Amino acid sequence: MIKRIKNKDAMTLIEVVIAVAVFAIMAILFISLFTSSILWIFGAGDRGEAYSNAQGDIETRLGTKDAGASQDLVIDFGGTDVTIEGGLVESEQTVGDKDSKLVTFLPKVPTISIDPTSKSEGYQNRTIVVNGENTNFTSGSTTVELLDKFGSIVLATINTPTVSSDTSLNFTLPNTVDPSYSWNYYYDHLLSNEFIVRVRTPISGKPDQLARAKFRVDQPDFLAIGNTSVFVTELEGTITDITWMDRSSKIGLNGLVTSVINASASNGTSYAVVGDDGLFLLSHDLEPWTRTSVSAEDLLGVAWSSQYEKFYVVGRDGRIYSSSDGSFWSNNYDPGTPDTGMSYALHDIVSTDFAGTYVLNAVGDSGRLLYSSNGSTWNEAVTNISDDLRAITSGAYSGSNLLIGVGDNGRIVSSSDGSTWTTGTIASVGNINDVIYFNGSFIAVGDNGLILTSVDGGSNWSIQYVGTNSLRSIHARGTNYIIVGDSGTVLYSNNGTSWIPTTGLGVDLKSVVGR
Repeated sequence: MIKRIKNKDAMTLIEVVIAVAVFAIMAILFISLFTSSILWIFGAGDRGEAYSNAQGDIETRLGTKDAGASQDLVIDFGGTDVTIEGGLVESEQTVGDKDSKLVTFLPKVPTISIDPTSKSEGYQNRTIVVNGENTNFTSGSTTVELLDKFGSIVLATINTPTVSSDTSLNFTLPNTVDPSYSWNYYYDHLLSNEFIVRVRTPISGKPDQLARAKFRVDQPDFLAIGNTSVFVTELEGTITDITWMDRSSKIGLNGLVTSVINASASNGTSYAVVGDDGLFLLSHDLEPWTRTSVSAEDLLGVAWSSQYEKFYVVGRDGRIYSSSDGSFWSNNYDPGTPDTGMSYALHDIVSTDFAGTYVLNAVGDSGRLLYSSNGSTWNEAVTNISDDLRAITSGAYSGSNLLIGVGDNGRIVSSSDGSTWTTGTIASVGNINDVIYFNGSFIAVGDNGLILTSVDGGSNWSIQYVGTNSLRSIHARGTNYIIVGDSGTVLYSNNGTSWIPTTGLGVDLKSVVGR
């Protein structure tokens, strides 16, 4: 007998078919939903990329002020319409099949640029050219205002600038903001060598057009000094075209010069002046000259050492002082009590690179020659000469640097290492007061219009005399040479051999330097 066994847990065929159908429907729905999500994500990415591209394009066009057709913006301020001129900047970008469009308003903001943006103190040509954009310069109504660097104080107003077009004008800086002419006003109100040029144009029914640009006055190109005199100038055009500005009373009015000044130097950005009673003056780009009392000693020479990044000054009592900022000074060398009848005065100092070893050398009375290879420890070279040495310089000769010192009675000394010296004289030329190296030549100046030139490292010198006044100092820069001397003598040259005398400055001049 066959028994039938029934499994109540088993699925019938119909149930299986239904289950498969349900599963298939769910799978289709899931796949459809997943596919839609993926497409939505990619679409959102394309739309975001299109938006980013449009935004970048808008920003670029705003920077270049690339607006489309004019589209003024009218804003209602309490019932009063204010119209802002401008244009629309549009960008539409497509990535895949997604678009993004951005539109923004670009106002026509008046802007100006000025030429030049700076001048050296002592400049003569005070014309400033203004180029405008989105401006409406108009003769008779457009004015130029000069404000302090904070934009809060109007220093001067030029009511009649020369207007060439609605986007071009020029004006002349007035004396009241030119430090070369009115130093007290400059210190009291300008506060620094920087001020703001603001151009204002009234427009009927609209706010005034205002545009600003900055202008600054830099260090002068050249500085010359006398006993109590300071002259500055800017090099414009040829060397013979320059005109010196007398700054003596201006600095004096600020209590800076109260004693005799003797020498000057530059560190490339500022000027240093030294004088009697330890006087040290330092110029600044963005503030007035400052005064420091180095010591009670009369200071006769000053130099900047780029190796040690310090000013070094030498004095009448034979001491050497150093400072990195012109404010705090160290007694770098003290000779002690001079021997009876012997002068320890030092007149000049220089820093020289001898194949990577920097040596400081100072020269003075009775043939004194000091040298230091570390900027602090000093030794005295033996020269066996009694003539006072007035100046020292260094320059390249035969592949290495060479020191040349000059002094009274035609004395010439030279050294290839800063410690061992060769001495000689040039007969019958009198005292030699200064020497420089420039463009392959050593050039020295001295009493009675003496000018000496050597192209062979000081072995041989050509001699010429220009005038009869004693020459005290020489400086060269670029292709330009300047010599100054007694009775306000100023000589110019563009080759170092032919010299052109110019109108004197009226006082004995001791030193000339440029930056």
